[in-house]
Amino acid sequence: MQEELHVLPSTATLDDALHVMCLTDVRRIGILEEGRFIGVLTQRDLLGVQSVLLSCTRRAAKSGYATSKKLRQVFSLGSVVNRNVPKVRVETSVAEAAELLLYRKVEQLAVLTDDGVLVGFVTERDFVKWSIAGRKPTMRFQR
Repeated sequence: MQEELHVLPSTATLDDALHVMCLTDVRRIGILEEGRFIGVLTQRDLLGVQSVLLSCTRRAAKSGYATSKKLRQVFSLGSVVNRNVPKVRVETSVAEAAELLLYRKVEQLAVLTDDGVLVGFVTERDFVKWSIAGRKPTMRFQR
């Protein structure tokens, strides 16, 4: 799991997420609504949204309406967040998490407590790092 967890409220803007990703060099941000995990915004998601915004900006610029930065400041994360994120509990074994990543063909799993509190994400990259380091990940996801 990533060392440091970054979260933003669903009311934060795309600009806020971009700022956090640039300053902290993280690839994903957990999105919370009233303190509860609702989804994730990844760098890839942000790039996709940014390309749509650029396209809209080009059309809007011809009419003198908006810039990409203005649009990034308007759209809330709640409107673009990926809410379909596979989740596991902290009690889930690493082997079970690996199977989920493999068979569901996803890049990440949100790790939650029984109360639904986000404690981190486990990714394909984590398993590659553990493999390179020669560690056998047999533990459970605890912080």
